[in-house]
Amino acid sequence: MDIKTADSAGGGVAEVAGSGELVGPLYGASFGKSVKRFFAKYAKFAGRASRSEFWWSQLFVFLVMVVPYLMMTIGFVASTAWAQQNPKVQSMGFDPATGKEVFYEAAPGIVNAPTGGLMVAGFILVVVLGLAIVVPQLSLLWRRLHDANLAGPLAFVGLVPMVGGLAVLILALMPSKAEGRRFDPR
Repeated sequence: MDIKTADSAGGGVAEVAGSGELVGPLYGASFGKSVKRFFAKYAKFAGRASRSEFWWSQLFVFLVMVVPYLMMTIGFVASTAWAQQNPKVQSMGFDPATGKEVFYEAAPGIVNAPTGGLMVAGFILVVVLGLAIVVPQLSLLWRRLHDANLAGPLAFVGLVPMVGGLAVLILALMPSKAEGRRFDPR
């Protein structure tokens, strides 16, 4: 038997229990349920997502991305330090006036450092994980905006340089509104 729970905003169905469906926003979602719904609703732009569902998923993404960013940063800093301490000395030829060989020092490149592989591996992980979560991130933000009774395409405000990210943050913080039911799948 399906049990329907009314959402705290006063409209729509928060979740249909027992049917295995992910219908409506899940108010008061736990970390685990939010992450599960994040992947289960991978590319679903219709419907709504509660604030708890949105922010727990954002925390999960942050925690997942910390490791590759740390790898990349540590690799970059260590490689830069190594490159500065180990310059590559190359001959430019001979000075015709003195007959002495002329040398110049150049950085060997941070990728050639012993820790360059760590930096490259971190970068590759950032790109792969970033591409893997771009669609679910966008769909979750889209649904979060729906829950605040805002149009999903407002998510693209985030592309505006300098202020877009802050504007999207403010929009994602907006409270749930019962009028957002108009975005629920019919």
